[in-house]
Amino acid sequence: MTKRENVQAKLEGNPLCEENYARHLFSMWITGCYGQELFSKQQEIVKRDFHNERAMRRFVINEFCDMLASECDCSAGYAQSIIAATYDKPTLTKLTAQLIAEVRDYHKDLAE
Repeated sequence: MTKRENVQAKLEGNPLCEENYARHLFSMWITGCYGQELFSKQQEIVKRDFHNERAMRRFVINEFCDMLASECDCSAGYAQSIIAATYDKPTLTKLTAQLIAEVRDYHKDLAE
């Protein structure tokens, strides 16, 4: 399987469904399953930017691409190009909003 096919396989299905494989991987990514160092870095960013919509948008896009890059042994930029080619703009907009909500919900204690 090529790297492109590997990324595409992770993106299969409805990305707006919480049971989607890539969404499941992202949930694991932001909850510490990929190591304490990454989790601590993420917590610092979320704590700083929790109420900043633009910064949270940038954060979830970067983290989603980093997660796919880690899973598929490719660069985050390459993963992002495949994501952009796979989903239309309205889907990406909705997915980004859902990922922001998921991150905020999981890390809501950091906003207090």
